[in-house]
Amino acid sequence: MPMYYEDPYLRELKVRVISRRGDFIKFDDTILFPGGGGQPHDTGYFKGDSFLARITDVRKDGDGIWHRIEILEGEPGDEGTLILDWERRYYLMKSHTGEHVLYRSLEKVSNIKFVKVEFDIPESILFVEGNVTLNEIERAENIANSIIGDKIQVTIEKRSIQDTGDVRIRRDRIRDEEVRIVRIGDFDSSACSGIHVKDTGEIGGIYVKRLRYSRYNEIIFMVDSEARREIEFSKNEYRRIRHLLNEYSSITERIKNMKEEIEKLREDYFRITETMFSFEKKIVDNVNVYYTTAEIGDFKGIQKRAYSISESERCVIIIGRKSMGRVEVINSTGIDFSWSEFIGERNLKGGGKVNFMISVPPERFESIFNEIMDRIEKGIRGSPL
Repeated sequence: MPMYYEDPYLRELKVRVISRRGDFIKFDDTILFPGGGGQPHDTGYFKGDSFLARITDVRKDGDGIWHRIEILEGEPGDEGTLILDWERRYYLMKSHTGEHVLYRSLEKVSNIKFVKVEFDIPESILFVEGNVTLNEIERAENIANSIIGDKIQVTIEKRSIQDTGDVRIRRDRIRDEEVRIVRIGDFDSSACSGIHVKDTGEIGGIYVKRLRYSRYNEIIFMVDSEARREIEFSKNEYRRIRHLLNEYSSITERIKNMKEEIEKLREDYFRITETMFSFEKKIVDNVNVYYTTAEIGDFKGIQKRAYSISESERCVIIIGRKSMGRVEVINSTGIDFSWSEFIGERNLKGGGKVNFMISVPPERFESIFNEIMDRIEKGIRGSPL
């Protein structure tokens, strides 16, 4: 068993080099974790009497655990001391155990399914499937912090994959017959290859910073001093918002009402833009070419206005907005302007078929917009592009 499992709190270890592969070194043992269970690999140093090297990466393959080194002084010898970046590792340990506690707490209040977890400093992200509300997050956070306050022992054990019982496990990810189990008293047990603290009290507290909805629910959380710092920051921001709004009752309702008012204004702005926006126009061989680089008006409203025009007549419409770094060409003429070739020649990005959107760096906006206008005129006149 590698020393990072044998004693996760060991910060230094005398080692001997047993193999080298480019800028990677394999030692006879290591305290640096190669990553697993969503937890990143460790970093640290390899130090000897006449050399010092930074370890920037740790990887595990079928041939062992390899450490990528960046030489700082001298030439690494065959013996030396591994020095773990303890502050980084310890925070990740607390985050990993904290994630186990938080997920199990969420299971108690919501119908969710674990997807994955990504650990980082200071924030980590827990991805879950299922509907999760802010109220459920708050209830789970309270349960988790209660478990942390109880200082429950965290133990590691090995079991046959056939004897996992009540253990939370993703069998599709298990390749060995023996499974490493992380148990938090009677509260939770999960198959996990990560590095954990000895008891929940070491986590020092957990705080869910925000809930983000995407393909999965993303629960962004922090632990220990970073959690306390974020709570203090949020408390101060809340006080400033109340003062700014001169509101000392239900600030949540006030902000909700303001949000609804803003959405209504946005919808009104959209409708006004859609019905009243006016493009500049030129006629090229009896084809109307509409264009704008105006920074006013709701962009989606302008788009809808353009689509409406293009459905009623044979035309080309160019919508450019420098602040957004984009130019959109709406084309109902049937003419092929070869936009893919255009953006390739100019090292730009874009896409589309009949209508084409081009991403344009702000510093090149005017010149690219003029080139687009010239290309459209040439295409309509039948000149070479």
